[in-house]
Amino acid sequence: FVEVAAMAVVFGSICVPNGFAWALFGRAIAGFLADDRQRFWFNLAMAVLLVVSVLPSLFESRPG
Repeated sequence: FVEVAAMAVVFGSICVPNGFAWALFGRAIAGFLADDRQRFWFNLAMAVLLVVSVLPSLFESRPG
């Protein structure tokens, strides 16, 4: 029980502040994304970053 409680405290001490940070970021960017044109460019940038992040795993060299 002590190990589970310790893990819960560690999990909570890391995740709760991160949740608040995401919520603050969401509120800050909401005004920016209210404009359709800005939202389009934001979505395009996020899509490009997503594709770029996947490319290394698609083109990694495999033995054999």
